[in-house]
Amino acid sequence: MKPKKPIKDDGYDQIYDGQWFAAPEYLECCDCGLVHRLKYRIRKGRLEMQMFRDKAETRHCRRCREK
Repeated sequence: MKPKKPIKDDGYDQIYDGQWFAAPEYLECCDCGLVHRLKYRIRKGRLEMQMFRDKAETRHCRRCREK
């Protein structure tokens, strides 16, 4: 099954169920536009992820959605 093309290009990649992808630096929620900055590390052989809300990027993305 070939993935669909994203409707608009807002700088974020559309990820589909079961698709492999490189770990993102930022993540936007598809429903509300809340953006998180992500950090990764490997500790004791396990991948750990840390997330922070990015208020400025969230504001920008939500403004773009209104247009």
